[in-house]
Amino acid sequence: MLLEIGVLVVGIALLIFIVFAIPSLLQIWRTARSIEVTTEILNRDLPAILGNVNRITDDVSDTTTRVRKEITQLSSAGDKVADMVDQLSGVESQLKHSVIEPLSDMLTTLSASTRALNVFIRTLRSG
Repeated sequence: MLLEIGVLVVGIALLIFIVFAIPSLLQIWRTARSIEVTTEILNRDLPAILGNVNRITDDVSDTTTRVRKEITQLSSAGDKVADMVDQLSGVESQLKHSVIEPLSDMLTTLSASTRALNVFIRTLRSG
């Protein structure tokens, strides 16, 4: 009798376990189906997505290369402009020393000569 009661208790416990396990097993089955559908969608769409990503990556790489080339060219042009400004500064300095200063000296001399001539003429007329 004790054996029969033990078997009955184990049977009832097994039945309760099965009853409570059924919803969990159903949820696991639904989740597995959902994963299967998601996997099929990914397998179908992923190659196109990867192709787009590769194309975008190539475009970004090409754009980066072009931008670097343009920056290099602009830098070179900036260096040339700086060299030209330096050269113009040197030309200005040379022009000042070789043309403007002698011209200024010549005008000063001419002005002094003109005043001297005016004084000479006044002296000659008054004399």
